Amino acid sequence: MKKSNRKLLWIFGGLASLFLLFMMTVSFLISYNQAFIRELAISQIKSRIQGDVTLGSITPAFFKAFPDIAVNLHDLTIRDSMWDQHKNDFLKAKNIYLYLSWVSLFKGKPEVKKVTIEDGHLHLYTDACGYRNLNLVEQVDAQKGEGSTPVLTMRRTRLIMENELLNAKHDIEVEYLHGDVTKQDSTVLLDIDIRSLVHGIGFNLEKGSYLKEKTLQGNLLLTYFPHQKLELTKVNLNIQQHPYILHGAFYLDQDTMSYALGIYTKQILYKDAASVLTASIQQHLDSISVSVPFDVEATIAGQMARKVVPAIATRFIVKDATMETGIGRLENCSYTGHFCNQVDCQSLPGDSNSEFTFTSLKADWNDITFTSCHIRISDLIHPFLVCDLQSTFALEKLNHIGESSTLQFVTGTGKMDITYQGAITAKDTILPVLNGKIILQHAEVKYLPRNLDFKDCNGEFTFSNQNLVLNQLVATAGSTQLTMKGQILNLMALLNLNPERLTMDWTISTPVLHLGDFISFVGESAKVQSKKTGSKNKIINASENIDKMLRDGTVKLTLIANNLHYKKFTATGVSATILVTGNKLLIQRTRLQHAGGTVNVEGALTNAYQANLLTLQSNISRVDIPGLFKAFDNFGQDAITAGNMKGKLSAKAKLELVLNDKAEIKGNSMKGAIDFSVKNGELINFEPLVKITTTALKNRDFSHITFA
Repeated sequence: MKKSNRKLLWIFGGLASLFLLFMMTVSFLISYNQAFIRELAISQIKSRIQGDVTLGSITPAFFKAFPDIAVNLHDLTIRDSMWDQHKNDFLKAKNIYLYLSWVSLFKGKPEVKKVTIEDGHLHLYTDACGYRNLNLVEQVDAQKGEGSTPVLTMRRTRLIMENELLNAKHDIEVEYLHGDVTKQDSTVLLDIDIRSLVHGIGFNLEKGSYLKEKTLQGNLLLTYFPHQKLELTKVNLNIQQHPYILHGAFYLDQDTMSYALGIYTKQILYKDAASVLTASIQQHLDSISVSVPFDVEATIAGQMARKVVPAIATRFIVKDATMETGIGRLENCSYTGHFCNQVDCQSLPGDSNSEFTFTSLKADWNDITFTSCHIRISDLIHPFLVCDLQSTFALEKLNHIGESSTLQFVTGTGKMDITYQGAITAKDTILPVLNGKIILQHAEVKYLPRNLDFKDCNGEFTFSNQNLVLNQLVATAGSTQLTMKGQILNLMALLNLNPERLTMDWTISTPVLHLGDFISFVGESAKVQSKKTGSKNKIINASENIDKMLRDGTVKLTLIANNLHYKKFTATGVSATILVTGNKLLIQRTRLQHAGGTVNVEGALTNAYQANLLTLQSNISRVDIPGLFKAFDNFGQDAITAGNMKGKLSAKAKLELVLNDKAEIKGNSMKGAIDFSVKNGELINFEPLVKITTTALKNRDFSHITFA
């Protein structure tokens, strides 16, 4: 055998002999001191904790602390005297390793340098009466100096802090925990490294737990001020592998036990940030999603008392995100957000005292870009919204959003600058308030039920509290140019409740009214079915209510026209009041000048399938007969025509007739009565009189007869 190989064998044999000697020495020392170590472990525990201690066997742990010495305490259990009632062991561990110094063993006074707990269960329990399963002994060895407290390590150990009096429970599954304890003057420094799974941190279990089923790892530097507070000096944690920074303190005054914590993280996803909160908070956030990560900082503070809700405040900044919300998808969304559950400092924290605020908001919604300086949602039990909105948009974008069955925007631009205050839930009785303006520019709008097309619309709508005011709208329908003004009172109050009870009060004026442009009003109202999406939002609900208002509400029209044209009929100085309700058009106080005279008309037009019943009551004063007959095509008869009669007609007439969908009188449908007088009358070539001269009164000329 080579000389070098012999040396290696000697070295290996020496090391083996040394290790064997080490094991024999450790076994001897532990065997020699076993009773003392057992008594030491039990007495040390009892010197600090009031309770019963049971301990299984004690064996050496050669490889656990080599070259130091370690002993393994098997099956250690610590329980209090009330265990039979609450069944919660304070500590139950399969293995506890005590790391001892050589010198202390040789002296016969083993000194523990480090303690490791493996496969354990640590449960700090307080019942509803305030009784605890852990009661510390007042006289703790105070002679030891700094560094006398052993280092603590845990592996695979469940930590539970449960307080039925406070309705609180903190439950952590520790994979690994290492803690150094250092005394400095009157404080104690705790340096803790941890890897764990948090089953829940619950300050008030009725509201749920924080960090439920989340992994937690990192470093905690804590400063303990005896009987005063536990301060989080520097805490860096990874929750679900995302980094957080914590700061704050737990205040330990027996009468006012409380906590105040702060947390900060960068670039976290919305769903991950929401998932660390309690279930009661998450239920208000589940309807929203944010596509991009953002920065969050939050504070949480409260008393450690039963059913006390902590005060929470958060701030977050979102940039260029896509969001899913209750009103649909928001794209390119940026804002600064805040949440606080104690808006009124004089009242307790809670949902009714909570508020979301969003500032400097800009987003695209259904291809419409809007901005808002301030949005506030308060009282999460009965949510109330206060916001301002500004936008300039293509009007045709509204068709998809509102899905209206009455109005369709073809072209044009809309400008909006409004403020809104109102409840979010449909059942809330608080009346909404809307203020601001909507401006239409170069718009083309179709009124679908009557197939009317209004072009080149320019105007301004003003919202004032509950009312809508149309300051002025200029539009063209066919050949008729219209100028409209009007208002709808109590629009916001009734729109979501009884839109059919609303009255639209419009004044319409025009230089020339071409009545043929509105002939569709004598046709049957078209029943337009819009393409509804699967789910309704508040915008669609509002659109449906507007449709119902336009379909079933009341429209009061005051019409002023310098001139009126319809086929051969012309008139001037037209003024009328028309009431539209349902399928009826009521003609009230209508006055016009025609054929040199004056006509006053009242009546009603009722829509029906392919027919329209028209009833009229008319006062005619000094109207030129040929002009009147020509205008109305001889009233559908050929007995007396415009060429047969002259004079000035004054009459009172009651007529009932049927019009088809082209505003033509149906044959044999006219009936009524007329009481008339004619001044300076003339009958010209009236056939019945002409025929008399051929039979009874020959050689008489009845071709032209005048009468007064």
